[in-house]
Amino acid sequence: PGADPKKIEKSKTLGADAIVLDLEDGVSVHKKDEARDLVTSVLMQQQEGTSASSFGQSEVCARINGLNDGDLAIQDLQSLLPCPMLQTIVIPKVESENDIKFV
Repeated sequence: PGADPKKIEKSKTLGADAIVLDLEDGVSVHKKDEARDLVTSVLMQQQEGTSASSFGQSEVCARINGLNDGDLAIQDLQSLLPCPMLQTIVIPKVESENDIKFV
């Protein structure tokens, strides 16, 4: 979950093929802003190359909120898209090709 700094730090040590920083179901409604800020901060630190933020060879992904969840997905995208170290956006609950085209 993107709101849990301990789990994000732990994920950096796993050597997984991909790390998905979750902003959607893994985050309670009252922590959505906090999670978005934390994930964005981690991805910006990663860009700067600080060793404390390194995910190694893992693909860095972020799972945004569903497109039907009001403005949450748009807020996620506005925060995440400037992060050059973000490699993949995971779109939950895709219902049509228009969802993918929107993102």
